[in-house]
Order: sequence, then structure tokens, then C-alpha cells
Amino acid sequence: MVRAALDEVIWFSVCPHLLDELRLVLARDRFRQYLSREEAEVLVDAIEAVSDLIPDPEPVLSVSADPDDDYLIALARRESVDAIISGDSDLVVDGGPPVLSPGDVLRRLLFGPSERQTLVRALWNLRLRIREATDEPEAPELAAFLEIAQAVAGKLGGDPDGPLLLPELAERRVDVRGLSRSERTACAYALQLERQMTGAVNAEHVDEVEKLSPIFAIIDHYTAMERLLSS
Repeated sequence: MVRAALDEVIWFSVCPHLLDELRLVLARDRFRQYLSREEAEVLVDAIEAVSDLIPDPEPVLSVSADPDDDYLIALARRESVDAIISGDSDLVVDGGPPVLSPGDVLRRLLFGPSERQTLVRALWNLRLRIREATDEPEAPELAAFLEIAQAVAGKLGGDPDGPLLLPELAERRVDVRGLSRSERTACAYALQLERQMTGAVNAEHVDEVEKLSPIFAIIDHYTAMERLLSS
């Protein structure tokens, strides 16, 4: 997960209290079977380095089975996070964000056939819409982007002239961390346009698009694409 955060596939929000608690817990002897003290220190330092460090939350009323965990729920609510990453079931409370284990998070970075098909369709539609929407489809600022969109669709097994997903690749799972930053940017624009322009038409795929989109925050800036999206 730290590598995924370093590559801006996912984002961490932490506060000083959380980092201090993590250092304290990982220093316990029962964790020595997993990592040394030095490795534990490096791990926490790495988490801090790839995270948004935000202030500790204000004291809150007890909301969880373990009062020591209340600050985490308060922090998650204040920052409107998508999930709390933890294996602690005490953090599951009414009205709180979902609690995902590290394994849950990593599994969400794997695309099965259904997610890949949704994404490949969005990428090919993106290429068509760009060409239809601009007077200069081969403008330098768009030409490279169109090549990226086509390349990532091919990497996911997409074929616009045949079945959307090549049969021999249909069951393959793809790790989003294998996509480059520019490829994830192309995916982000494709999914955004898919929601804006075809959500009503392809209603059966809306849930899949919504499931994929948090993975693909737009991380690069293409002025031509910004103009297209705002038109």
C-alpha cells in the first residue's frame, strides 16, 4: 500500500496521534516475527512520507467499542475519507466510513473482466469523442494523449474491431499499479466523460464506473482535455 500511495494510486490521511500509536504498537515484541524494529521504524517513516499529515481531531464523545479508537473515527469523518484501513472491528460504527483491511485495499486494485470491460469501453469512447469534439484531432497536445488512451486499452486486452475484451484475456486480472501515471490519467478522463455523457444510456454499467473512478484521480494536466470536459 505504501508503494501504491507513493505512486499516487491511493492516498493516506494521517495525524500525529495515529503515527505515534503506530510506532508504539509496531515496537511490541509480538511483531518481531514479521519485521525488525528497524524495519518497523522505516515502515512508519514511509507511511508518514507518502501521507497527508493533518492535525489531530478535537476530543469527541465515545462512539466505538474502544474509546481509544474514537479519534480515528473522528479523523475519518472530518476528512471525509473513503475508508479506514484497519483490521480492528471496533472501528465499525453506525454512520462511520467503511473499514477495510490492507488485504481488502490491495484486492480493490485488481481488475476482473467486468471492471476491465467497463474501462476499455470508456477509453475507446473517449478517443471517438475527442476526435468528434475538436477541429484539430491531431493537435500536438491531443495526439500523445490519444496514443496513451489506445495503448492502455490494448494493455487491458481491448479490441475495438472485435470483442471488447479479447477472449484469451477475459479471465486475466490486472493490477492498477501496473499502469503508468499518464495511463491512469487517460482512464480518469475516460471514466469522467462516461459518467457525464452515457450514464443514462449505459445505466447497467454505472455501478462499475463508480467503483473504478476513485482509483483514477486525475493527476496530470492536459489543457486541451480540460477544454473538452468543460464544453
